[in-house]
Amino acid sequence: MLGLVIGGPVSFLSVLWGYPWVYTAIFGERGEVITTVTGWRNRVRSSCSGPYFDERYLLLSPRALCMPEPKPRVGSKLHIIGPKTLLGINADTFYTDP
Repeated sequence: MLGLVIGGPVSFLSVLWGYPWVYTAIFGERGEVITTVTGWRNRVRSSCSGPYFDERYLLLSPRALCMPEPKPRVGSKLHIIGPKTLLGINADTFYTDP
């Protein structure tokens, strides 16, 4: 009984969280999002850093991008390329302006 009480909501939230990614992977068209890096967060157990940005293209997965050193400076433009829909973008590649 406890499994149903806990498992039901967890399963529902997992499907709800994964739906935008699946939809974008299937129906997304190649696109590019250009955003400004506003800061960096460092992960304790990893050698990569993740950018903070103003726009919310990766609202459901804000830790999806992992960039190795050297990190681009704050204020630089970050280009995110991949399948894109109204629900977001799945980042295939990314680069910054020189």
